[in-house]
Amino acid sequence: PLHPADILALLPGDVSEPPPPTPAVAVSGNDAFADGWIISPPLPFFGEQSTVGSTEETGEPSLCGAMGSTVWFRFTPDESETLIIDTVGSDFDTVLAAFTGSAVDALSPVACNDDTGGLQSQISFPVTAGTTYHVQAGGFNGQTGDLVLNVRPEVVSSGNDEMAPFVRIACADLGLTADGCDDGSDGDQDDLDALSYGADLPVDAQPMLNFSVGPGAQGVAGSAVEEQRNCPPVQPGLSPEPEPDEFGSVLDGTNELVLDGNGPIGACTPAFPLGFIEGATVRDDLDALYGQDPAAVDADNDGVPESPVYFSLDADSPSLTTLGFSAADILTTVSGGPPTVFASEAELGLVLGDDVDALCLRESGDSIYAAGVDLLYFSLAPGSPSLSQMGAGPGDLLTPDGPSPIVAQGRAYLGLIAGDDVDALKCQALSKDPRLLGSRVQIEYQVGEFFEGDVHLERLLEVMRLTQPGPTLTYGYPAIVIPMAAWTSGMPNRLDVAESAGESVLAAPAAIPFVACMARVGLAMLAIIRGSAEAAKKQYGSLELQRGMMLPMPMVAERAADRA
Repeated sequence: PLHPADILALLPGDVSEPPPPTPAVAVSGNDAFADGWIISPPLPFFGEQSTVGSTEETGEPSLCGAMGSTVWFRFTPDESETLIIDTVGSDFDTVLAAFTGSAVDALSPVACNDDTGGLQSQISFPVTAGTTYHVQAGGFNGQTGDLVLNVRPEVVSSGNDEMAPFVRIACADLGLTADGCDDGSDGDQDDLDALSYGADLPVDAQPMLNFSVGPGAQGVAGSAVEEQRNCPPVQPGLSPEPEPDEFGSVLDGTNELVLDGNGPIGACTPAFPLGFIEGATVRDDLDALYGQDPAAVDADNDGVPESPVYFSLDADSPSLTTLGFSAADILTTVSGGPPTVFASEAELGLVLGDDVDALCLRESGDSIYAAGVDLLYFSLAPGSPSLSQMGAGPGDLLTPDGPSPIVAQGRAYLGLIAGDDVDALKCQALSKDPRLLGSRVQIEYQVGEFFEGDVHLERLLEVMRLTQPGPTLTYGYPAIVIPMAAWTSGMPNRLDVAESAGESVLAAPAAIPFVACMARVGLAMLAIIRGSAEAAKKQYGSLELQRGMMLPMPMVAERAADRA
């Protein structure tokens, strides 16, 4: 039987004897579109080549941005299926795209990707038998190196509504207690409330969220959440409810159905089924989401994660009491060991009685939470005291910002209404987070895209203007981003805005050291740009106590410089 703290997937992990490795094909001579290397069925295909010396053609598309030094492949499937293509194993920052068409300057885009869980790329898309697909592989900003291209068909479920999902990481292998992982006959069980593998929110992603909702969610008029609640039409609000389903939103005020708990019923909008129960009186609740297969943290598929898993537990989970944790703590475990606190209730600015209900996290790699370095968003369960204190709701996405969290993305952007509960999250990017916007500004300026940098800088300043001045990231980021952009471009614009933002941070009675450090570094850079040695000396003197503190903006700038 399934357990509410098990991590599930639609596909089983492969723990059988692995098949012989696919021999590598030495690829060459495919610099030009017309000379694309032919990938012949059957799959999989595993190709290796050097892209040093490869070029771009006149009219060649660049679907995912700064792609250069490209090579081409083409594939005509003999059956309709879904392909997965990646560059895992390459030794440089790759970009990958797929097209249909017959001329390099008149292609129709199918899919593209820059980074997936690192500097390698992956795309997945359905193909039609007899149609030729052109695959373009290159380097970010023209980087070159040893390219590895893997092409394989996606293995899919039979679509049987009665087929339950597979347990991939069991409750006990998250290090939880025997009482929490039992069969529930004693009246309680652990319940996994939120989940992340720490690789959400890639820097270059477009704003998009996938999510599930709690029981009783309504959704705005015309949204997929509303449609699922009212379908079948003969039993509106009874069967099925939307809580077993996965929805997606590009943060435009509505949402669409991505995966359905039990698949199409009657006139309801169809979507691939998750194998859940959706009855009028009994139904499953999709309580946590993640975009990668569990193999991302359990490479050998033995059910014990070798890489960190981040999660929270429902307030009634017995392991919380036994281990001394709170439902507002974000926990982490690795190798089946007892969980530890990654980000505590206090570090998140939460209070007793709060319950973290959904989670997105981009962790820096050290498994130690650092405010402003690790990107973290969460929702709180209905009834959490912090919601009423903030004037927020269970459908709002929050982020830590000083002594208490702030709303990073309101429920209206997801197509939800007051009272709707976001109880599972899968994040690409939010549209109004100062950290993502600040990082994007720096990347665009570092690679010389000043117009794009200005576009994102204006968005950052718009967020700042909508926020009360104070010692928060919404003021700390403009204070440092503007002078760094001016330093990079040689164009001293908006310096007064940066100065005002920095002074707002430092004028507050208390500011977390990280935000205060950002403000002082920004003011010091302003002084240097303006030629005021005395003012710069004053700020750098105050920074002596923070010597050795790591700031995210220089790290982002360094990565952008490497990629350039």
